[in-house]
Amino acid sequence: MKRSSAPLALVFGVVASLFLLVSTGLGARLLLGLGISLLPALLIAFGVALGLVALALHRLSSSAWWRRHRAAWARRAGDVGRALQAYSELLAGPAGRSAKTRWEIGREVGLLLSSVELYEEAREVLSEVRSWEEEAGITDPCARASTAGELGMVHVHLQATGPAIAGFEEALHLLDGSSSEQADAIRLWVLEGLGWCHYLERRFAAAEERFREASFVARRLHGMGHPAHLAILQSRARALQADGRLEEAESLFREATLMLDAASRGRSREMASVLSGLAETFAQQKRTGEATLVQERALRLAEKILGKEHPDLAHHLMGLAQVRLARGQRREARQLLEQAASALAAGGPATRARYASAVIELCRFDLHEGRLQEALSRLEQARQEVERDLGPDRTILAEMDGVLAEIALTEGRIVEAVFLATRALRVAGMYASGRSLLLAELSELLADAYFRSGALGRAEPAYARCIEIVERALGGRHRALVPLLLRRAECLDALGAPGEASRLRARAASLEPS
Repeated sequence: MKRSSAPLALVFGVVASLFLLVSTGLGARLLLGLGISLLPALLIAFGVALGLVALALHRLSSSAWWRRHRAAWARRAGDVGRALQAYSELLAGPAGRSAKTRWEIGREVGLLLSSVELYEEAREVLSEVRSWEEEAGITDPCARASTAGELGMVHVHLQATGPAIAGFEEALHLLDGSSSEQADAIRLWVLEGLGWCHYLERRFAAAEERFREASFVARRLHGMGHPAHLAILQSRARALQADGRLEEAESLFREATLMLDAASRGRSREMASVLSGLAETFAQQKRTGEATLVQERALRLAEKILGKEHPDLAHHLMGLAQVRLARGQRREARQLLEQAASALAAGGPATRARYASAVIELCRFDLHEGRLQEALSRLEQARQEVERDLGPDRTILAEMDGVLAEIALTEGRIVEAVFLATRALRVAGMYASGRSLLLAELSELLADAYFRSGALGRAEPAYARCIEIVERALGGRHRALVPLLLRRAECLDALGAPGEASRLRARAASLEPS
């Protein structure tokens, strides 16, 4: 019997034993009064009492209460099959006719499937659960926001950032006006999830804003220096770093190290991660000496905590590779990137998406070095492995197709580049929001392929789409628009629309620094 069910079993056993003793004694006394001898009276009374206990056990085992607890015990024990069977029996019984019970059980099933990484199944269940809320009379904003947020988190695991953002934003809307501790606890992880969605879509300023909001909530709930607050502080620093706001990022990383030291966690896994982020910031600031010392310290600390074969070391190895690259040590940088990719490859399906990201970094390195065939071979093999383990429609595959399209374009294989960029856009468009800069990058790649092929009639609308996405993501005054506006203007000139081309060039000029 599972450990979690032992106390209840003990209580039931004691109660049943007492019932048997008392009922046997009373029954035997009654039968003795009817003139039946002692031994037959005891046997008859005991048999009747035992039958009553068996009947009670049968009624209990078929009750909704028992099945729900049995499912909970199986879930805690990690026995997904038994838990799902118990939930199915519960839904098939009288309790399943209640809309509220269906909603509660469906939500538990969705969370269970998500906990064992069956995300496609979890998405189907939680989507259906959300459609039952009105019928079930679920009006509690925390319950509804939690379900919307959980569905958003499932979409994050599926790399479907568009639906995830929609779910998280709906959850925040439902929590508007709620100031309870429960509402804040939900608001915290929803804001954090929303921040990472923006980060994955390359919208780093928006990510930093959400992480900053989450940081305020974490401080209100847990206080300064709590692990939850520190994790969000680090996420915010990484968003600032990616957005190019390096002084602000450095300040937050240093603040995190001071908090960890104050909490006597200076030799923890969290400290290794914070030091790695600080070193990457130094490398971007061209402070390569400091970056090397801090990143090597982070790697030593991570190796001591995790061991030298752990896949999570890849993050530190890639960070050290960037430092080596900044110092011009290209050979050492490449070796570290290869080591990181190998560590993640050994992690199996659980690390496939991170492995793909490491391979992309390595391939970009090879492209810069002019080793096109080596990059192509490595990336095609990695893509097959990722598709085998994760399925055909994943955002990381769209990113890999984008790099393959770059290689094809560099080698002059225009038709193949168009095919790969189109395939990447199809997959990314299934899951990304309309403000994803990944979509902008892929649209620009497709437009460049059309432009190189002379198909300006197709290149012009592709550049227009790219401009539209960048405007939605970064605003209409961002300098990232300048090259896109100029290339679209060149297309319009060739297509016989000089007036529109002049307008675009004037707009591009207004965005350049004076």
